[in-house]
Amino acid sequence: LSVVLSQRLAPRLCQRCKEPRGVSSAERELYHRFGMDAPSTLHRKRGCPECGTGVRGRVPVLELLVMTPALRDILASDTGFSTKAFRRQWMSEGGRPMGRFALELAAAGLIEFEEAKRHAIWVPEPPQ
Repeated sequence: LSVVLSQRLAPRLCQRCKEPRGVSSAERELYHRFGMDAPSTLHRKRGCPECGTGVRGRVPVLELLVMTPALRDILASDTGFSTKAFRRQWMSEGGRPMGRFALELAAAGLIEFEEAKRHAIWVPEPPQ
């Protein structure tokens, strides 16, 4: 195993008619758990004559894992596999979970926050 790529497609907001909206405390908390600053505004779909529904196409939401010697050692550990240790190592090496990638897309106004939340399959523990 050398590379794993996970991809899902999310509805892309129509850039012509998307509406800005405020960010709730629960939404800020999810950004915080991924180690990110929450944006000042998020967007929702509205609909216009050009798109009809507020959606124009799809955008990929990705997670890429490139196997490294340290990750391989965790997989082959004699003491048993630890998902937590594996994720921690992967993220320390620059791994970006799908949920974080989706939140970045929402912050950029490309997808709705609710859609980003659907792709946050794994959510980090709250920071101490």
